[in-house]
Amino acid sequence: MTAFRQVKNFIFDLDGTIADTLPDLTSSMNSMLTHFGLENVSPDKVRANLGRGSLNVIRAVLPAERAADETFLKEAHRYYYNEYLNNYLNETKPYPCALEGLELMKKKGAKIAVLSNKDTAMVKGICEKLFPAGLFDAVYGFDGRYSHKPDPSSSLAIAAEFGAPACEFAFVGDSEVDMQTAGNAGMQKVGVNWGFRNVPLLLDNGAIKILYSSKDFEEMVL
Repeated sequence: MTAFRQVKNFIFDLDGTIADTLPDLTSSMNSMLTHFGLENVSPDKVRANLGRGSLNVIRAVLPAERAADETFLKEAHRYYYNEYLNNYLNETKPYPCALEGLELMKKKGAKIAVLSNKDTAMVKGICEKLFPAGLFDAVYGFDGRYSHKPDPSSSLAIAAEFGAPACEFAFVGDSEVDMQTAGNAGMQKVGVNWGFRNVPLLLDNGAIKILYSSKDFEEMVL
């Protein structure tokens, strides 16, 4: 495995990396399914399909014939989006080790961004509600300016905003999509041993470092 190089610049995924959003995602998804008279799904089913935007999760949880109906898919997505918009802070919480680790990084002078495929308003809402003011130097969600991860355009926009080349960043996430995003952007790939996937999958997708504790966060900072 390539050795990790300490850096000053970091991009963190949100869902499953620094915040446990699965309870609210699952309850909102099941509210949508119930509304349309469909069978509810388990948190594991939702977890397995997270990472590429909510529309792809909805495709995965719907019966095949309903998922193939583009008109119904849009209607289901619209209902889900409104449900989640009203409930995305009900049970969502920061992972304690991530919160502590981010604070340790900040004390060492790290510049930290959050990047999610979730809509920008909700990403900012979670960061403002659950994390200390001033912890993040940039917060990016999906607002139409850039394509969803694993497209690297949003990561490279953060690098430009920070005034540093991509090679001086570490990208931290919990999924194969995050590792692919890091690779596409030319950033170091870092995984976490909690969240929505698992360590073997992260390693298979090129992670060169895995975080296990808040101390591991601090040790990444140059």
